[in-house]
Amino acid sequence: MAAGNHDILIEQGATFKMVLIITDETSNRVDLTGLTFRGMVKKAFTDSSAQASFSFNVLDQTVPETKGKVEVILSSTQTTGIDVYSKGPVRSINNMVYDIESEDLSGVVIRWLQGAASVSPEVTK
Repeated sequence: MAAGNHDILIEQGATFKMVLIITDETSNRVDLTGLTFRGMVKKAFTDSSAQASFSFNVLDQTVPETKGKVEVILSSTQTTGIDVYSKGPVRSINNMVYDIESEDLSGVVIRWLQGAASVSPEVTK
C-alpha cells in the first residue's frame, strides 16, 4: 500500500498536533499494537539532519473509537527550533518535507504518510 499524501502547516513557536487514522485497503482501522512510529521534518529529502522529529502517542487500540489512531506531535520548543528564514516585513512560508513511518516487531517498515511541511515563522518571541 502506498503512503498517503497530506501537506501540513507548522507554526513556529506553537505546538503542532494532528491525529492520524490508519486504515487498510478496505478502510478498516489497523490495530497499531506493537508498532513503533517515527517521522521527521527536513528542509529537503537529501538533508542528513532533521529540522524536527515527531513524537507519537498511540491511542487505546482496544476501544473502537480510538483503534487505528495515533497522535503526531511537535512541542512548541521543537517548532521554535526549526531553522526558518524570513526577510523584510513580509512573513515567508518555508517549504520543507516530512514523512511518517512505522516498524513492527519483525522489522517490517511501512511509510503511512508524506508531504510538504510548510513552516510559518514566529513573530512573537
